[in-house]
Amino acid sequence: MGERPPLQPMHRAIVVVDVEGFGRRTNPDQVRLRDFLFTAVAESLRGAGVSRDQYDVLDRGDGVLVLAAPEVPKNRLPVEFVRTLNAQLNEYNIGRAGRVRVRIALHAGEVVRDERGFVGDALVTATRLADSAVVRSALQLTDADVVVAVTEPMFRGVIEPGPPGIDPESFRPVVVEAKETHIRGWIHVPGVTGPPPEEPPGAQWRSDDLHHRAIFLVDIEDSGSRPDEIKGRLRAALRRMVLSSIDAAGIEPDQYEPPTDEGDGLRVLFLPQVPKNRLVSPFMTALTRELFTYNESAPAGEHMRLRTVLDAGELRRDSYDYFGSALDDAYGLADSDELRFFLKRTDWPLGLMVSEEIYDGVVRHGYGDIDPGSYEPFTVRLKHRDVDAWCHEPGRPPRDR
Repeated sequence: MGERPPLQPMHRAIVVVDVEGFGRRTNPDQVRLRDFLFTAVAESLRGAGVSRDQYDVLDRGDGVLVLAAPEVPKNRLPVEFVRTLNAQLNEYNIGRAGRVRVRIALHAGEVVRDERGFVGDALVTATRLADSAVVRSALQLTDADVVVAVTEPMFRGVIEPGPPGIDPESFRPVVVEAKETHIRGWIHVPGVTGPPPEEPPGAQWRSDDLHHRAIFLVDIEDSGSRPDEIKGRLRAALRRMVLSSIDAAGIEPDQYEPPTDEGDGLRVLFLPQVPKNRLVSPFMTALTRELFTYNESAPAGEHMRLRTVLDAGELRRDSYDYFGSALDDAYGLADSDELRFFLKRTDWPLGLMVSEEIYDGVVRHGYGDIDPGSYEPFTVRLKHRDVDAWCHEPGRPPRDR
């Protein structure tokens, strides 16, 4: 048997649609129901502006699992997709004794693909949420045809900002304990736990789409204490190092937004087609090498030490720039006392802080040469909430840690 190629995590939005009471139906009824369900899901995705080449469909026997490509705006799933599927169920159930009702779970995360299909923690989370007792009970306690459950990351990144067609107040929090899984989620019953959202107008709908981006921030430590002439040289050198490291990681120019000047540092947003493990390593390792090379030849007063952050989330974009809570959180991590403390106590010239999204989706799985054991956990206070983050010295040999 040949050697398996290195696994590459891929970001996907995940939709699970499970049919209530599927096993109680006769075999002929199950076949007819599956015909309807697969057709209804495909039409609902098309109604949400998702083309057939932008998703994969997995047969779950009594349901369907959809993996949507990373460029699909996630706000279209709880709005247009759910609305269209609910309408199709309402119509299908007219005059039928055995109504078809479904549980929908929405999540997003990193998955990997092998010769047998897709696998990953994100898939486990989505399917267990859809199959949980609390979501089953929510459907049993209502006369509606649909119950929607979203995970905490999906709620924070997509629902809570309140894009057109979504009322965050119509979602209620739940906790799911299933096997070794602890899931915080939110449940919504269209038209029951809140008024039906107004259908967003087409132009606004597209301009308010969410965009998944990996976020890289870098700040030069103690830049403010240096003369402006030196600051200018540091900024130019930093930009050259970052761009060279992106190239060394095999990331093409059309896979990231041009670096944005942040005064004492830079911001780079990577498109979701870039596997996030390539940012953790080799990109960060290459940047560390570039920094060592620069410091070896730079005058003593122009040496650099860098605070860096890797995060990811859903962003909006207007005519000026990207914005959103995920970006706010990344800036909070970059400016945190914990990252400053981590860099101050080490002789390594670069400190990296990764968010929970990056750690859980990439680091803890140990892709390639990533060593989860070399990441130190911290709790960081962001505005009015605490978040988990992990710090690391990229490129440092294990024997030197």
